[in-house]
Amino acid sequence: MPERVRRWPRIRLELRTERSRFAIVGVSIFAVAATFAVAVILLAILGKSPIRVADAFFVQPLSSVNGLAEIVLKTGPLLLIAQGLAVGYRADVWNIGAEGQLIVGGIAAGALALAFQDSNSLLILPAMIIVGALAGAAWAGIAAFLRVRCNASEILTTFMLSGVALQLLYYLVTGPLRDPAGLNFPQSATFGDAALFGTLIPNTRANTSLLLGLAAALIAYVFMERSVHGFRLIVGGLAPWVFSPVLFHNEMSVLLIILMSTNVIVGLLILPAYIAWARPRFIFGGVGEEDLRKETMAAASR
Repeated sequence: MPERVRRWPRIRLELRTERSRFAIVGVSIFAVAATFAVAVILLAILGKSPIRVADAFFVQPLSSVNGLAEIVLKTGPLLLIAQGLAVGYRADVWNIGAEGQLIVGGIAAGALALAFQDSNSLLILPAMIIVGALAGAAWAGIAAFLRVRCNASEILTTFMLSGVALQLLYYLVTGPLRDPAGLNFPQSATFGDAALFGTLIPNTRANTSLLLGLAAALIAYVFMERSVHGFRLIVGGLAPWVFSPVLFHNEMSVLLIILMSTNVIVGLLILPAYIAWARPRFIFGGVGEEDLRKETMAAASR
């Protein structure tokens, strides 16, 4: 009698035809839960109380007006750069050097404020925003150039450039930009009133820069989810070989994505001028989103 061979059920993984909302939420919840679990294990190994640590991180900052104000103060710039990075990630460009780009942008904006320290012009603050964004974009442009021309990973170059930016800040606040009346502390002079955002919460450091971050979040959402240009960037990240003949050069798309990741608002403002200079190959003739999808699929089949 032949020996029966035990057959195990076959498991086959298949790609989803559409995004699952449950999976998106479930993965996020699992990631947060895993983070807390690992943190509890590490704290237990160190002999620390996870409850006290959680209280210090999540309860105490929210238990006072000053604590809330400090959170609001830091949320503004973090929101701003987060939207730019999200645009890059959706296009499969992994810019992780936001810290360095933020530092360089702050250096440029701060230098402008110090140069016009006694001015009361209403143009000082908008000029600082634009100059800071352009400086951060130029710093990110170094990594973009290395990616496009030398095929260097933007993950490594943006990360290493952050360290260079930090050392540049140390040099400036202990040298050319150091406050002469600062008793040799590594700090610059105080900015003039015209170079400061308005107060959001009285008697605290929270300011209206939060509104700029919220505006950037709204603009980034509309750009990526409700515009053909955002769809183009997503397609370029998913299928670079399709991106070039259908839209414009893939090299230029990488450059634009990394530049935009430093400041969404100013990135959108300088985009037309950059396109006019570089003369990319666009599809003209009123191509809509549905037509663009058909063109993309046809190019992929070829």
